[in-house]
Amino acid sequence: MATSGTIQQAITTGYRIQIAWTVDSQSVANNTSTVTAKVQLVSTGSSYTIVSSATKSGSLTINSTKYTFNFSAALSGSQTKTLFTKTVTVSHASDGTKTCAFSATCGINVTLSGTYYGNVTASGNGTFNTIARASTISSVTSSVSVNGTNAVTVAITRASSSFTHTVVFSFGSYSQTVTGVGTSTSYAIPTSWLNAIPNATSGTAKVTVTTYSGSTKIGSAVSKNFTLTVPSTVVPTISGVTLAEGVSGLAAQFGGYVQSKSKLSVKITAAGSLSSTIKTYKTVVQGVTFTGASITSGTLMQSGTSAVTITVTDSRGRTASTTKSLVVIPYVAPKITSFQGFRCLANGTENYEGTYVNSAINYSVSPVSNKNTASYTIEYKLQSGTTWTTLTSGSVYALNSNIVSASGLFSVDSSYDIRLTVKDYFTTIRSVYEVPTAFTLLDFNKSGKGLAFGKVSEMAEGVEFALPVHFDRVPIINGGSKVLWSGGHSMNADQTITLSEPVSKQLTGIVLVFSRYYDGAAQDDNFNSFFVPKVFVAAKQGFGSAFLMTTSTFSVMCQKYLYISDAKIVGSANNTSIGTGTTGINYANNGYVLRYVIGV
Repeated sequence: MATSGTIQQAITTGYRIQIAWTVDSQSVANNTSTVTAKVQLVSTGSSYTIVSSATKSGSLTINSTKYTFNFSAALSGSQTKTLFTKTVTVSHASDGTKTCAFSATCGINVTLSGTYYGNVTASGNGTFNTIARASTISSVTSSVSVNGTNAVTVAITRASSSFTHTVVFSFGSYSQTVTGVGTSTSYAIPTSWLNAIPNATSGTAKVTVTTYSGSTKIGSAVSKNFTLTVPSTVVPTISGVTLAEGVSGLAAQFGGYVQSKSKLSVKITAAGSLSSTIKTYKTVVQGVTFTGASITSGTLMQSGTSAVTITVTDSRGRTASTTKSLVVIPYVAPKITSFQGFRCLANGTENYEGTYVNSAINYSVSPVSNKNTASYTIEYKLQSGTTWTTLTSGSVYALNSNIVSASGLFSVDSSYDIRLTVKDYFTTIRSVYEVPTAFTLLDFNKSGKGLAFGKVSEMAEGVEFALPVHFDRVPIINGGSKVLWSGGHSMNADQTITLSEPVSKQLTGIVLVFSRYYDGAAQDDNFNSFFVPKVFVAAKQGFGSAFLMTTSTFSVMCQKYLYISDAKIVGSANNTSIGTGTTGINYANNGYVLRYVIGV
């Protein structure tokens, strides 16, 4: 540290320029020094002179401020010539120290000892004496959990007992000023200050101390940081959750949610706390997670009462949760347990020559709190015909009864199809059985080219068998195949089909034939067929087998899971489910039904 100094730059032998600076005075109150700087051209010997009459230009920079001047470069031997003098006031650093930068450039533009010199620059620093300065912060509370009562305390070390201080606590756009402070003060941070950190659970605040001697500011303010934290009690709020039916028409029909048919619509109203914002919404419905303030779930597959959990997370990462109760009314698709019949007399007694038909019907429809619709219709047609005629109909949730047709509807000379259709609000299912002609051991067709065993001949050309045929050797007749069952079953857990002959009686096995199901009925398109060897069935009685099928454009992916034994095939609960698998593949297992089981 010094009160004066010289900064030199040689031009060539015998010549230099220099800056001579002197600190004239210092102001403690203002933390400044008044300094005078001189730019000088120096000859170091009597023989070193400069003859020049032209006016030259130069500049002097003191503490980053530049001053320009004009001068003459004429110089006598051993002369120190002052070209420019400037007195300025320079501010010190807040701690009272000051290193001042000086720089002088002179465009002497002369030839010395045969060499031309243009601009010559001398530069360097001068370190001034330190000015006694402001008080310091000896300590401050490092961290405060902001609850409106917790305070931050600052301790001050001062150079003079007469000094007082202005203390400013600041955080973002918030501040609090305390005046006339001696050596310490405290301030309880309001909770409103947390509005400054909507996206964090803590932030850096600052305390600033300014020193005064009377009304005169001493030096620069000093500051220290401290941490404000958001208490764990500051969390977002969920003000409203609305649950509603997500499938049009179901609420009006059932007044509640229906298993495997309803979807849940959830709307969430939530807000952050102290300027935080809601960043994520999470709703868990029957084990499946959905995101967003407004969501519609997938199909509700579970019946009974379950909890819908709603969680929101704000911009601070804080969460709030609530639960709502969800009650889902049980529902399963209509089920035809059995539908079969026979020719009979008027009183229902079985008779091969009867012109009545006794239909044993057993079906059920889920009541859904007695708000489901239910109907059944029994129809008939000639096997050779296409037009169905209604025998009877009704509207009950379940029926297990025998129904005898009206008189004279079923000619002994014809075979008929009898069809049961069961409908509810969602689904239509059907089952068909055959009524053969009246029994006769042998019958010739009037065409003379047809023959029937065990029934009336209906084929104008060909042989028909309604009796078991036994051969000493196994023949291949019409491919050796026959239909062991037909219908249109989704094969859910409640559906079991009984084969007219066991698998073990077939030559090689069975073929399962599936087709598309839509518009409430089995459709004659997109057939998928699967061969099951009889040796497999014998070895794996009742074991589960999977059958994967799809439409031609892969618009529907479906898998059926069946338990195949020698005499029957049992369905599985997932055979009507829809959703997205863990592989990301969308599936609709209700998109196909089993149509035929063919013995091969």
